[in-house]
Amino acid sequence: MSETIRTVDLTDNTITTSRDVIVSIAPQAIDINQTDGTYAVVEPYDSNGGYNGRVVIYPQSPVSQIATSTVLKTFNRVGSLYYPLDAKFDSLRRKLWVADAGNDRVLKINLNTNQADLNIDEGMEYPHALAVDLNTGDIFIKAYENYSLNHGAVFYYKSNGTLISTFSFNNSDLNVSSSSSSFESFLSSSSGTPLPVLPSSRSIVFDHVRSRVWWVDNIRVYMADVRNKQIQTYDLRNEGLYIDTISVNVEFATGNALVVAENIHTYRFLIQVNRDNNRVLATAYVGV
Repeated sequence: MSETIRTVDLTDNTITTSRDVIVSIAPQAIDINQTDGTYAVVEPYDSNGGYNGRVVIYPQSPVSQIATSTVLKTFNRVGSLYYPLDAKFDSLRRKLWVADAGNDRVLKINLNTNQADLNIDEGMEYPHALAVDLNTGDIFIKAYENYSLNHGAVFYYKSNGTLISTFSFNNSDLNVSSSSSSFESFLSSSSGTPLPVLPSSRSIVFDHVRSRVWWVDNIRVYMADVRNKQIQTYDLRNEGLYIDTISVNVEFATGNALVVAENIHTYRFLIQVNRDNNRVLATAYVGV
């Protein structure tokens, strides 16, 4: 089964089919470099169904064709990717941050050399979503602690790898089941058995205007002000029959968060959350 990554020209609402990228391995995440139009696609699995995944960078060009792509898989000194789940550009500094989940680490790749400038591998398990502070080059890493889906954390690192803060959150009251043994058995398996479902790579975003990081996990919305280190939490079960969150983004003009959530009927809704008190302002049905 293959999937197609398409380029859409929004000026005239046309699809440039000659730039189609056909991938045989389902991508987990995609991010665009806002300075040159290149985009990175994260493929957690290899062609055999194992976890030796990769990140592929596709260039943009003025002509309707795809230039040669760049595969990021193995790096000097730090070895190979293992079940990567997210990649985000720091377009101002020509860096690419990669959440190398199977190796419990995050790499900062220098796009001039395609090698790792930095390897952050302490204190986190299964990093699966990243947000870059373009003002400073710092990184927010959404991951877990104690090898449990009940114990989440957002690790806030300076661009040089120095830990600034850790924002921990707990889902133990939601009866989320996972254990170190189940995680480890999945990762050590060579059969290609899928890992437990982890949150989307789009489950964290940084508001660089107000210095706030938002994330969603399970059925809760979180916002942390990085200046005063305080976390606000909102449980979407207070709004009705929601059972899961899919992604979060920020409207920079207002600072309000936009959350995609799913209800018990698997219908998806777009929910606008107030920037200051995490109260829901509006909802809209967006599909199944």
